[in-house]
Amino acid sequence: MNEQSSLFQLERWDVAATFLTDQQLLSDTKQHVADERESQARFLAHLCEVDRRMLYASEGYRSLTLYCMEELGLSESSSLKRSQIAGLARKCPLVLDAIQRCEISLTALSRLAPYMTSANQEELLTVCKRKSVRYVEQILAERFPDYVSPKEVLEKIRFVSAERVQVSFTASKEFVEKLERAKEVLLHQCPSGRMEEVFGRA
Repeated sequence: MNEQSSLFQLERWDVAATFLTDQQLLSDTKQHVADERESQARFLAHLCEVDRRMLYASEGYRSLTLYCMEELGLSESSSLKRSQIAGLARKCPLVLDAIQRCEISLTALSRLAPYMTSANQEELLTVCKRKSVRYVEQILAERFPDYVSPKEVLEKIRFVSAERVQVSFTASKEFVEKLERAKEVLLHQCPSGRMEEVFGRA
């Protein structure tokens, strides 16, 4: 179906909706929501399997995110979010059920993803059921001292020129010890010891 025929089809649906009774319109709208939930859960289930089999690699992409962007035509943010949730659903199968029942948004799940495990998935999904993203962030901040909101992450990345950015973050003592060890191991490749070079090599 070309773009012109697709647009024509959309216009026909738009016109068709104006002929529905109030009750039909409300009933159809609820059905479309249910269909969208099922379609979204099914898509993510397929994406999980694509990820498990690493089929994106056989299609010529380095990651599932790039596959979603360049092959499936999703936006960068949508690709990142869905790739993250696909990875989460592989280890926490209750996630797909929650999505299909419209109990949690994809944005909220993207916040939960780094902290959800097979052991705590049921508890977190119950606590965050039909809650706002802000509420989910509050729950994470209370339960996980290392939680950092996306807004805080962005604030710690500052552009100093068109080609350079300044990055800052807090880390544990163990992380610093590992970083120092990495500098030692990479000394022959990064004699200056600059963090940019060390992280780039790592």
